[in-house]
Amino acid sequence: MKRLIACSAAGIINTAVMNFYGIQCSIINPDQLAAYAIMQAIKCAVGHKYPKAKEDDVHQFVACIVQNILHIDPEIVLELTSEKPSLRIWQDVVDSIRTNLIKRYAGSQMTNDKIYEIVTDKLLAELESRFFR
Repeated sequence: MKRLIACSAAGIINTAVMNFYGIQCSIINPDQLAAYAIMQAIKCAVGHKYPKAKEDDVHQFVACIVQNILHIDPEIVLELTSEKPSLRIWQDVVDSIRTNLIKRYAGSQMTNDKIYEIVTDKLLAELESRFFR
């Protein structure tokens, strides 16, 4: 049962990330090719949203999302992001933002599925504001 709930949460969170960037895709557990396609689609969406951002900054931001928010096999993530040291710092930032958002919505009347969506949207917005000031 716990695995089913985790799979459901991963699907909701992955779909929320895709929806945040206007990408019509819903993949719960992507393989390497699908993960690469998702990463490229997010890069394109972020690049259009922040046209003045440097390409390296966009890549770093998307790598952060792939590593810390999307639910993708860790081995695939490592191959896609090439494990830059600065990603470890951003992992702490993402964890901190996520913890604060979860505390804010804990005990709410909303369903867990809705909370996952809201927390994911707010997490991405906060992360964007920190990356692209």
